[in-house]
Amino acid sequence: PHPLETPSRHPLAPHKGLMGVWNAAPLEEATSAGAHDALLFWPDGTLAETAIASIALETGEELWLPPEEGRVASLAERLDLPEWAGSRKLRIQAFTAEDLHRGCLWCFNAVRGVWPGTLL
Repeated sequence: PHPLETPSRHPLAPHKGLMGVWNAAPLEEATSAGAHDALLFWPDGTLAETAIASIALETGEELWLPPEEGRVASLAERLDLPEWAGSRKLRIQAFTAEDLHRGCLWCFNAVRGVWPGTLL
């Protein structure tokens, strides 16, 4: 579950650094389980982001991005993703873990760039 519990319309929500350390616990839990990161979801089951990255689901010619409400404002999403996505149509589309079978999960942030997500 996402540590912030519900998507927030609070003006600081997209700037989670201003809301304090929110990602340490899920990142520590993932690391202790042998993973590099934690996939975070809202109480309704929709995926939001990881503890260190924004996410997208590649489904055919579309690249689904979770709704922006409550998740980190991503520099990589705004600056790098449009060029990387190329001819794919970028679409804001809520998706769940069950939707992951439809395509490939991608992770991205301004420091690491874009990489494929692998689920354990």
